[in-house]
Amino acid sequence: MFERKKQAGKIYFLPIDQIRPSPFQARREFSEQELAALAQSIRENGLLQPVTVRKLSDGGYELVAGERRLRACRLAKMTTIPAILCNYGDEQTAALGLLENIQRADLNPFEQAQGMKDVMVLWDCTQAEAAKRLGMAQPTLANKLRLLQLNADQRQFVLDNNLTERHARAVIAGEQPAPEIPDEAPPPQRINLIIDIQERLSQGKGPAYERWAKVYNLKQMAATLQYLREHELGDYDALAAKTSGAVDRFHALAGELRDTEAALARTSDLMAATVEYATTRPVFDGYKAARYSKKYLAEHEAELASYRAAKAAMNDILAGAKLPKMDALKKSRRELAEKKKALYAEYRKAQEDMREAVAIKANIDHLLGATGGRENKAQER
Repeated sequence: MFERKKQAGKIYFLPIDQIRPSPFQARREFSEQELAALAQSIRENGLLQPVTVRKLSDGGYELVAGERRLRACRLAKMTTIPAILCNYGDEQTAALGLLENIQRADLNPFEQAQGMKDVMVLWDCTQAEAAKRLGMAQPTLANKLRLLQLNADQRQFVLDNNLTERHARAVIAGEQPAPEIPDEAPPPQRINLIIDIQERLSQGKGPAYERWAKVYNLKQMAATLQYLREHELGDYDALAAKTSGAVDRFHALAGELRDTEAALARTSDLMAATVEYATTRPVFDGYKAARYSKKYLAEHEAELASYRAAKAAMNDILAGAKLPKMDALKKSRRELAEKKKALYAEYRKAQEDMREAVAIKANIDHLLGATGGRENKAQER
């Protein structure tokens, strides 16, 4: 293929839906909050560092490096993405993806260990050879690979409790007992639903769980009563109204935030397409002047593809409307970004308020149900 042999190392604007994720990606989890922040930055400032891809035999592309950037661009509703074309094979792709993650995105210890193990399989090499190629001491690599002996529950427990790699290895070596995985997660910081202990006991939970659940419920009910006092909610109907209002406000802000994000994405896409169109239009004019020469097409295939993609994107976004001036687009994007930032802060606050109010009402409803329901409550008032 011409692009693959002669154009490696160049940057192209590729259709984002033609890029497939790397099968050698070591990272298993991506923070939604970090991706959202990166997507917002890309909308406002563009993608500062292109991703790296390799050409596939079917005409598509496979990601080599830049999984977080690719996901964030998709989240930002971009239709094209700047990408560097390379000729890497499987071994180079796997190694580069792992090394990029180690250097940039802080894999958790188990993802890091699994990535190193995958690379060793691809390289078909010993630990000593892999350690040398990865630039680390062989004992360090051996210690990291040893972490994979923990089962899935134990790994999650290590991550949730911020235990060190040394602690995890001590468990494997038998120097410390394996962590006991509770049936339920420990009480969260915010108010949560109380547990129907009798229902859980009927499902086979034992005495240890019952003791834990009673303490858990006491803590949640103490927090529930504190909430009612702080908000002066001594009446059930007032609590129901507050909960309903919190839910309505959250959904209203969510809808407004979605509309603003969509408008911001359209504006950013239009700006990117306009710049790409202006950059590649001279190449297309040259193609016309050359009477659509096959030789010219072969020499400028990537630029002409970018030109057609940019023109199609502009037509799709504008839908027949007149193209605004770039200054107007910049102003609009700046205003939309500021609006989104303000809305997002309100949205997060409304989300927390809604979750808290819904949990409070559910806890009160549970108590009322346990003592005879709403009718008993009405008689007591």
